[in-house]
Amino acid sequence: MPPVKICLQSGGLSPTCFVLRTVRAPGAFSLVLILSYAVYFLRFVGLPSWRDDSMGLDDWDQHTFYLEAVIRSIKAFQVPFWNPYYNGGMPILENPQVRLFTPTVWFGLIAGSVSGLKLSVPFYYLIGCLSGWYLFDRTLKFNPIVSAICTITFVFSGFLPQHLFAGHTNYMTVQLFPLIYALFIRFNAAGQLRFAPGLAFALCFAWVVWDGFIYGFLFLVVFFSILSIFELRKPNAETALKLGTLVLFTLGLVAVRIIPASAFYLQQGAYTTGTHEILTPLEILKTFTATAQHPVFAKNIAAQAHNWWEYGNYIGIVPIVSLLLLVPFLRKKDMPILAGLILALTLMSGEFHPLSPASLVSKIPGFGGMRCHARWGPIALLCLVVLLGSLAERALSLGEKRTWLKYLLHLVSICAFLYLGYDLRTNRKPLIAVFETGVHERSLIFRQDQNLVTVASLPGYGAASAQFQAMLNHMSLREGYEMLNWKARVTAQGEPGYKGEFYLQGTGKSVVPRVWSMNRMEFEIESHTPDTLVINQNFYPGWKASGDYSATSLDGLISVQLKPGKNLVTLSYVSYLGVLGMVVSIATLIIGAFLVFRRRR
Repeated sequence: MPPVKICLQSGGLSPTCFVLRTVRAPGAFSLVLILSYAVYFLRFVGLPSWRDDSMGLDDWDQHTFYLEAVIRSIKAFQVPFWNPYYNGGMPILENPQVRLFTPTVWFGLIAGSVSGLKLSVPFYYLIGCLSGWYLFDRTLKFNPIVSAICTITFVFSGFLPQHLFAGHTNYMTVQLFPLIYALFIRFNAAGQLRFAPGLAFALCFAWVVWDGFIYGFLFLVVFFSILSIFELRKPNAETALKLGTLVLFTLGLVAVRIIPASAFYLQQGAYTTGTHEILTPLEILKTFTATAQHPVFAKNIAAQAHNWWEYGNYIGIVPIVSLLLLVPFLRKKDMPILAGLILALTLMSGEFHPLSPASLVSKIPGFGGMRCHARWGPIALLCLVVLLGSLAERALSLGEKRTWLKYLLHLVSICAFLYLGYDLRTNRKPLIAVFETGVHERSLIFRQDQNLVTVASLPGYGAASAQFQAMLNHMSLREGYEMLNWKARVTAQGEPGYKGEFYLQGTGKSVVPRVWSMNRMEFEIESHTPDTLVINQNFYPGWKASGDYSATSLDGLISVQLKPGKNLVTLSYVSYLGVLGMVVSIATLIIGAFLVFRRRR
């Protein structure tokens, strides 16, 4: 309904005019639908195994271990720079899968690492609901039912349950993708440069990286690169300035993770190498339509190198058939998102040709280690639901002049929402069983000694690693589970040559630190002759000794030359590239906030 101008005139006075404008409902109906479905979907979080200290298997141990290392550093009032509990000690900021500065860390600080990760699951699902609602209802202005359908299709698809079942908790920020896209739209739609949505875009983009979802960072880079190409079809200074602002904000905020992680990756490499698999169109269709219980996901898709959790992204057949039926409503304005969908599906197909997108992308540093091309599914799904919603909106507009058709189309939409909700909950991987393992955190503790000791390995308890178990027992696990290349040079307890965790090279005498923490150690050592203090931890640039002492490498271990007499030595580790990244990120945040508030004033 167009605005209506009403003028009132009394006697010979000048008329008083005002305009009545139609105001769109605040989207409460679609939000109620979405949140109601979230309650229905997330009922499993009330089960005892989700509320107590029950442990998950597969990679749950690894990510609980990562979180516990960060928590212990923070509780010691230290920046999480060094993790001494596996592989002879490894840097933390350099590991792209470790989460920092995100809600999961705060949950862990409050409730412990095991419960903190569990609390993150419903939290990110609720964030996903708000994220989808903000994109489809508030930004794209879809019909409430269409908005709810698009939201639950993306948020409650099979991708995240598949990965959560396997312990890939760093994938939860996939729920931010709709919000990031909405902020991109709002930033570029503004008639003038508005810093608020640009800074919010960069913060959410950085959130994905800070929470350890490095694949998500790569996905978003490709997705927004495609959208930016369409934005620049008719280049002008204003468009270039807007996109440049987004790039600078984003690069600045992710610097705290990308700078140290990139340097470490380029120096050390990783065990995972890019796969050269090929998925046929039928296999891609199965990733979206075959249930988590389907035989094709019981083991692996035929001739594929990875487990079932890498492939499933269930949404069912209804959204796909609906999209095909609505193709006649496709318009020129849909081309950017259609191009994104085609590119994502082509990337999922893998390296079927030397010039295929997956082959070309694999040549870019950082993309060459992509383990499974089916992981591009969330980008394909985001494009699919945006396209589906746009076409459905045009189809519903047919009912504006025909009342019977209007009610019929809305009835079909409601039925589609109800069926889709039931179908998604029924056919995704059953999260109800994630922690029904019979393994509890308290049952993993068997050692009360608080002094750190290096062991070669521990018997597994069913998970892919036992690093969290080792940490609970104050053990450093030499044969750790890690994708990054890292050679542990330490000697384990019980092996020939093991002299303890801290000892003097000349006398072989074991020493005890006066203070020990994740990043810092203090020693008070009386030596009658020059000697060398050896720490049974890997040496890495960034280890420094206080005063006139110098931390050096001795056969790959941390060592310090001691003088005759009393030696007061403090050893500490600082990631200088991490500090550089922090400075860049904090400066970017300050500058961005200043520009936002300055523009508002």
